[in-house]
Amino acid sequence: LCLSHCQLRAPELGRILAISLPRLQALDLSFNAMGAEAVAALDAFQDHPLRWLNLSRTLLGNDGATQLASSPLLAALHGLDLSLNRIGSAGGRALAQSDKLTAIQMLDLIYNHFDEATEEALVARYGKALWLDR
Repeated sequence: LCLSHCQLRAPELGRILAISLPRLQALDLSFNAMGAEAVAALDAFQDHPLRWLNLSRTLLGNDGATQLASSPLLAALHGLDLSLNRIGSAGGRALAQSDKLTAIQMLDLIYNHFDEATEEALVARYGKALWLDR
């Protein structure tokens, strides 16, 4: 389901995700300025078997990345795009320490801002699945 560039905010996202979509495996929410509040709306959707989630340029920041890192929604994901989200080292460390991204095959963190130690932790944790602009 592609909802990219729809000018969605977190409340609208919550109403959309309340619709029963049992076969939904891919969700593209990129380029919607939802902020960290989007993570709470997505958490209500955790019973769905999402395999791919695009949250590129949704203004998650450190708060959203930290909240997302502990979300059960991540457990089944094979692909997660968090590029262009103003995520800093605090959010990067939360993602590196997350025990939820167990099936991840592609984690896009391009155009975020991590210090060297955080980048090293992310590389150690996700290896070739990680996309960084180094």
